[in-house]
Amino acid sequence: MSNSKHVFHVSIKENYYRDSLQLLKISDALKHSDGIVEAVVIMGTGTNKQLLTRLGFISSELSKAKDTDMVIAIRAFDEQSLKKGLV
Repeated sequence: MSNSKHVFHVSIKENYYRDSLQLLKISDALKHSDGIVEAVVIMGTGTNKQLLTRLGFISSELSKAKDTDMVIAIRAFDEQSLKKGLV
């Protein structure tokens, strides 16, 4: 569920395929970081982009992602927490 007080980040790594198990592990590690509300790292398939939209990650960048692109989407309590999650 989205909250307007949260800080969002969506980025695309073009042609950066990773196995879904690897991406799940990365997402899980990010979710356990202090100040991170939600973190999803997935491939840019149509179904995955719909999932991100339902989770409140709305970005013009998201629509540009292709099946072979990795999408990193993070929602944090504040900028500082977001920056730590992106390191």
